[in-house]
Amino acid sequence: MTISDADRAVGPLVLGAIDGAEPTRETAELLEAGAIGGFTLFRRNISGDLDLLRRQNVALHTASPRALIVAIDQEGGRVARLRESPVVQLPSARELGDRMSERALVALGRDVAKQLVALGFTINFAPVLDLHSEEKNPIIGDRAFGSTVAETIPKVLAFARGLREAGLGTCGKHFPGHGATLADSHFELPYIDEPLHVLMAREFSPFREAAAAGFDAFMSAHVVYRAIDDKPATMSHAIATELLRKTMGFVGVLFSDDLRMKAIAGTPEEAAVAAIAAGCDSVLVCENEAQVRSVIARLASEYAASEAFRVRCTEARQRVDALASRYPAKAATDAPMLGAILRQAEQTAVRVLWGAEPS
Repeated sequence: MTISDADRAVGPLVLGAIDGAEPTRETAELLEAGAIGGFTLFRRNISGDLDLLRRQNVALHTASPRALIVAIDQEGGRVARLRESPVVQLPSARELGDRMSERALVALGRDVAKQLVALGFTINFAPVLDLHSEEKNPIIGDRAFGSTVAETIPKVLAFARGLREAGLGTCGKHFPGHGATLADSHFELPYIDEPLHVLMAREFSPFREAAAAGFDAFMSAHVVYRAIDDKPATMSHAIATELLRKTMGFVGVLFSDDLRMKAIAGTPEEAAVAAIAAGCDSVLVCENEAQVRSVIARLASEYAASEAFRVRCTEARQRVDALASRYPAKAATDAPMLGAILRQAEQTAVRVLWGAEPS
């Protein structure tokens, strides 16, 4: 497998997939060449042996010549890729928002992060910043901390603060808000028809506050906001650059949501070019290692052909590299150390969940 300089330039902008427990030989070659930004792990990558997971993640970090992002969706409730004991099993964000004080949420975020860091993860794709503002929304629901700006913002900021205090990157999703949709972007393209002043006061507010609070990253929504653009936010310069960078002043990384979702028209390869051009800094391809390689090849082709795209990739690469360097891998060094960290964090979290004030 030949890896070009263009592959090495754009590969770090792709967060790829591993189809089994370990990467294929071709993915391993990309990794060893520094031509991929990292991976998002799912249930298919987790055998149930947490120390094996730690060792697999350490192997990924060790193989890469550059700081690698290894991510997971560990929100709590129905979106939690790790279900093995003694991993902290949080209830839904809505239950946390209803029951927990801000101080308790900081402590719980810290406990979750301690475990994920010990396992070799560097970022959690959490918390959800969407408001549950549409009762018939089929995808957000209890993944949101609340239905209103007032009840949501303090809680999400507190949970994210705990994650960061324990050395784990945070990624708020789904920018600029998926809670008012009537469709699930996994299966179709949702539209939001609310006027701009309503969106600014409601859906966009948690993201504006999170940007001011120094969130490390956001994940884009494959949703059309007709008051701003006729393109999904992931491919909209008006949203991914003008709204995010200029209006909200966000300086962190913008990840795309998975480009293989059915809300995206066309191929993931063309969607990746459009997303980076619009303002995304890193694109997710969450399944099919061959397609990950194909996306990198298409980005490399555009990089070679377009000076404007090269400038955009350079800007994106600076943000991605800064995020990866800010949260280096700090996995436990062996199984006994891992077990001790996991058990201690679980015990602390259980006490908080049962109402004990965190120390």
